[in-house]
Amino acid sequence: MADGPAAHDPATDTGVAAAKAQIAAQMVAPTSVGITKPIKPAVAGKTVVYLKCAIVNCKIHADALAESFKPLGLNLRVVDSGLTPESFKNALATAKALHPDGVISDAIPAAIAQTTMDEMAAEGISVVSIVAPDLKLSDRVANVMGVPYMIRQGQTMANWTIADSGGHANVLYLSDTTLSFSASTTQGLKEAYAKNCPGCTVHELATNSGEIGTVLPNKISSYLQAHPDVKYVIVQYSALLTGVPAALATAGITGIKTIGASPTQINQQYMKAGQESAGIFNSNAAMAWYATDTVARLMSGEQPLPVVDDPPNLQLMTASQVTWEPKNSDYPWIPGWEQMFTKAWEANGS
Repeated sequence: MADGPAAHDPATDTGVAAAKAQIAAQMVAPTSVGITKPIKPAVAGKTVVYLKCAIVNCKIHADALAESFKPLGLNLRVVDSGLTPESFKNALATAKALHPDGVISDAIPAAIAQTTMDEMAAEGISVVSIVAPDLKLSDRVANVMGVPYMIRQGQTMANWTIADSGGHANVLYLSDTTLSFSASTTQGLKEAYAKNCPGCTVHELATNSGEIGTVLPNKISSYLQAHPDVKYVIVQYSALLTGVPAALATAGITGIKTIGASPTQINQQYMKAGQESAGIFNSNAAMAWYATDTVARLMSGEQPLPVVDDPPNLQLMTASQVTWEPKNSDYPWIPGWEQMFTKAWEANGS
């Protein structure tokens, strides 16, 4: 007697349903920035140093900070921070020596930044980091996009593969542990697989921004050649996929679906061409405006608004949804979102 079709595993069905529900919520476009409280007193004339790293996201942050500072009358000074632990340390020391009113930085790990940031705070300098959830916060040290946000990002990427595979995903996951958000993203990803797909297989590879577009494309294609059962690639940030489509094509590898966070202009072009499957879109410009709001509040004696820890600046989109022409490494977020910030700020004449 021939065997019948394999029975569905109720646990798998339940996990897939939970994954689909979570990603459905992340695909809803936000409608508000969540900032409505005025900043008191006015902070016009104060100087803030931005430590600009060497990846494209930080260039967008620098440009957006310049725009967001205008309605508040803040002065911006930019210090290049590079991409290495040593260059991060040097930039922090430079910022401290400038004795500004505030400092904004990008994703510098607490192991490198905490001591100097605490020293600056003790001198009355307000310090804000963008995506550094491992920092120990205080009355003068704050972070935009914290642990809850990064966990949600990791969960969403994992749940997308679970839902897309019907609960049978075999995944290669690349993490960049040199960045401060890495651990929280990995935590969210692993929690999602443990809860919704314990039978999924996850392979892990470590990487860093220095491998982007150079050794990393071949590193990924070689791994996939050696592990042909892997059908999904998750990267902590989409720039890690730069050059990967060409490497896969050269190696004759097909059928691989990819997802990462903060798709750059190149990643968006890949998505439009069907060479990248999905992305966690978060407006880099908006990150900078949240940082501006936060440093201004610290300098005025207030505390950061709760929304900055897990802002609505996260949207899962698949390749077919990238209908705009990528002109930079940002994406069309909430229509008129800048005015939502300035409307709150201008309520008290800042």
